[in-house]
This record gives sequence, C-alpha cells and structure tokens, in this order.
Amino acid sequence: MDLQLIAVDAHGPDAQRLLAELTAEITELYADLGYDGTGGFALADLERSRAVFVVAYADGEPVGCGALRPYQDDIAEVKRMYTVPAWRGRGVAAAILAELERHGRIFGYPTMRLETGDRQPGAIRLYERSGYRHIPPFGPYVAWSDSVCFEKPLALD
Repeated sequence: MDLQLIAVDAHGPDAQRLLAELTAEITELYADLGYDGTGGFALADLERSRAVFVVAYADGEPVGCGALRPYQDDIAEVKRMYTVPAWRGRGVAAAILAELERHGRIFGYPTMRLETGDRQPGAIRLYERSGYRHIPPFGPYVAWSDSVCFEKPLALD
C-alpha cells in the first residue's frame, strides 16, 4: 500500500466527503443519544494558527482523515479521526495519528488530548497502542456520559 499523508484545506472535496461519511457514521452509532455526529467540531477550528487537517491517500484515493486543533496554548486536541470502512485494519488511522503528532511537535504542543466514544472499541485500542493514557473527561466531554478521553505527552525537539 502506498499511503500518502497530506495536509489539506478541510473545505476541499476529499476532506468534505470524508467528514460527511464520519458524521453519518457517528450520528448512526449514537442515534439513541441524539448526537449530531460533529463531536463539537467546526471547520472554523482549523482556521486558527497551529491547526491542521490531514487526509490519507492510498493509491490516490482518500481513505482517511484527522484534524489537530488548539485546545489550550500548551495542549492540542485530535479531532475527526476517520478511516473508510474498506481500509480499516491496515494501519491508516495509526499513520494519520502519527502525522498529527508530528504536526503537534512542529507547532510546539507538549501535550495532545482526544476524546472518542465508548462504542468505538477500535479507536480506543488505537489510542492505547499509540501511547495515549486514559484521563477523566475534559472540557465539553465532561457532560457526555459515553466519552472516553486520552492524553499523550509529546517529546519536543
């Protein structure tokens, strides 16, 4: 597999398609809780400095995405992690996460945080395998009973 990770404009067609697929999947997965699938994320979050949206391309096709946005001056938050179902289990999400961590180091963040849902065991395993440790819910996720939150310190060069 030839996987390319490219920082793109989240308003572009590949990003918009992936975000729409993610939103639909999350909306269905948590329909009984009334979530809209956005996870508290807006494209405006990426218009700030020290933010990035990454798309993974396999053989020229967009197969996954992830975003990094500022949460606090010294903490970045990972958002909108998604891999198209046909490409799951092939290391796409791990590669996207590593690329977001690389950007986090470039941006000077000493810490990265993220939230996922308790109905996403694959995501939870990915974050645990990638060195993230469980933390209590933070920020808006304190009110979400299904939230599973993680944090990872970044070694800055």
